[in-house]
Amino acid sequence: MAASDLFKTLLYTINNLLQQHKYKTALAVVKGFRNGAVYGAKIRAPHALVMTFLFRSGSLREKFRAIAQATYTHSRNLACFVFTYKGLQALQQHLQGKQLQSHSFLAACLGGWLVFGENNNINSQQGRCLWRCLSPCLDSLLHLNGVPFWRGAYRPRMHPVRCRCHCSALRLPL
Repeated sequence: MAASDLFKTLLYTINNLLQQHKYKTALAVVKGFRNGAVYGAKIRAPHALVMTFLFRSGSLREKFRAIAQATYTHSRNLACFVFTYKGLQALQQHLQGKQLQSHSFLAACLGGWLVFGENNNINSQQGRCLWRCLSPCLDSLLHLNGVPFWRGAYRPRMHPVRCRCHCSALRLPL
């Protein structure tokens, strides 16, 4: 009975701390770290499993070690990036007293450089994936602002107004 009361008191105390506004930023940073780690593992593990068994030679033990290493690296990178990104955003907001759009850009640039700056297979694959997702959007934005599609380059198979990330609502001043 005493253990049950102690658990209820502990749970009540933790819930009170989590609901206080002054801890909101710190909790967002910690939650972002956790979500980055979980998402990195959920995304990378199945991909590493398939790619390792399709294209890697070696013993079963070596294959599972490679899968675990790729999953760990991807998960760690995403967790560290989100932690850095949210922490830098919170720091900039605290220093300037308000949140600006440039805070996201600066936090993402610095966090990306710190976390993904190392040249390894996982980071280069993430960079290629990011470029594959962003290049049709950038091309569509340029086309909407009067710049013709690049000759001889990849032309996205989508209408310029219906880009996947819905960035077509933005008009770039040229």
